Amino acid sequence: MKKKVIQYLKKYFFIGIALTLAISVTLTVYAEFTKSEKAKRVVSAYPSPGKLFTSDYLRASSTGEISNYASVFLSDEDVAKLKNNESVTRPEITINLYNYVHSNPSLYYSRNIPYTLTASLVNSDGTPYTGDYDATIQNITLNKDNTSHIFNSTISGNALNSDSYNVSFDPHLYFEQSVFLEVVVEQTNHYPDIDTYLTARINVTELPTAANEGWSITPTDNRVIGDNDNSSDYYGYNYRVSGNGSGNVKVSWDNTKIMLSESVMKDMNITKITDGKTSYISIDVDSATVNSYDLQFFPVIQNDASVVQSWEDVKVTCVFSPSDDENSNNEP
Repeated sequence: MKKKVIQYLKKYFFIGIALTLAISVTLTVYAEFTKSEKAKRVVSAYPSPGKLFTSDYLRASSTGEISNYASVFLSDEDVAKLKNNESVTRPEITINLYNYVHSNPSLYYSRNIPYTLTASLVNSDGTPYTGDYDATIQNITLNKDNTSHIFNSTISGNALNSDSYNVSFDPHLYFEQSVFLEVVVEQTNHYPDIDTYLTARINVTELPTAANEGWSITPTDNRVIGDNDNSSDYYGYNYRVSGNGSGNVKVSWDNTKIMLSESVMKDMNITKITDGKTSYISIDVDSATVNSYDLQFFPVIQNDASVVQSWEDVKVTCVFSPSDDENSNNEP
């Protein structure tokens, strides 16, 4: 009898071990599967981690090649003054670097991002500039005697943070539009989950206007139209409202596709108005004081992805209504 009991215990002891192992393996496989799916959702979410090192003027670049071309503009009046050898105010911009994406500020990069920013004054073929004019960045003058300068800095992690670089141009660079301020930013830790390089070239040119009197809106991104449409690659869409005359400009867009930067509205002290799928802002303009406004839009995010599928989705229009004084001056 004792022998049978021992045999019985041995038999079910091993069955118990086998069942325990089977359950353990099943749970382990399930755990690994759910972990993989969770990781997959994080990786495929929009914006991707690579978008958590961004800029308003610079674009992501895989190897440090120039990925965007932009311009600062002179008004018709300033161009006329230059041609008459009169003085003109230096055009200025601010280049910003961010550790987050504007369309979803709740997402920011958790680690510090040390980087170098190399600013150079170059010809269109990349050779150093040898002319008589200059550009400045953070009060460092770039000219034929000092064509390049390297800045070292760090954007702190664990919160929304940014760095800003003030840039100005000798307006006479208008006469040398094949000369560019080249900016290459490299995050020096080479984190694999954010973009390594952000780059751009910026020149000085004339403000585009639709007519002698009037205001228009134009994109300032380096866009590809047609079969190679790259609209969905952008984390933001830059536009410039510019022109001549005084009055009111109404800027409209499809709010189911894109949204205007809150910081732009705050800086300009304007309020967005929404009517169904259309949103718009109204800007009182007078080119005698300000002749251009820069606007930045971001894609609407649904189910962790941008809804933008084409450049038509990010179309922004503007309607100019001249002031009564302008109308009376134009009457025969």
